[in-house]
Amino acid sequence: MDTKHNKLDNKMIQCKDRISKLEESAQLLSDMKDEHIALKKRVDCINNGIETTKTDTIFVRDKLIDIETDNLKQNLLFFALEEKYDNVETNN
Repeated sequence: MDTKHNKLDNKMIQCKDRISKLEESAQLLSDMKDEHIALKKRVDCINNGIETTKTDTIFVRDKLIDIETDNLKQNLLFFALEEKYDNVETNN
């Protein structure tokens, strides 16, 4: 009888140990999932920032081209500057 009791006690202890290990593993997985979600949000935020920066860069580039074009037009029109040609061959 004592032997059966000891075997049952040992099995119960083993089961409790296994349950504890499973709970620890479940907690670890839960923590890792939370960390993954937080990192995903951060990556999404950074990606949004990159897309915004790309859009802003395109906008600024286009504005710069417009300003340079307007500046060239103003120099030619208002200051009567002649266009200068370098290394241009003529067929005359």
